[in-house]
Amino acid sequence: MNHVVAVHVAPNGTKAEHIQEVMWVADNFVSGKCSVSTMVDFLRKNPGQLVVSSKDSKSVVEIVEAKPPYIRSTKDASVSDNLLTITRY
Repeated sequence: MNHVVAVHVAPNGTKAEHIQEVMWVADNFVSGKCSVSTMVDFLRKNPGQLVVSSKDSKSVVEIVEAKPPYIRSTKDASVSDNLLTITRY
């Protein structure tokens, strides 16, 4: 399982489709940074293997099949595990 820990959003971006890069950490403590298109490729090969979490909740990251495809966190009762509420860089 990989965990998104930070996102880079385009200047003035306010929506999930404006996320350009993600920083992630795996359960085995390997970490990295990659473009959204690379993460889309990863999720196509490994569905359900990327999450964003807060202290109290966790949300699966999914692909939105747009042009170009982008990622978003699945909707749940918490806003603290939303890709747009975590640390930005």
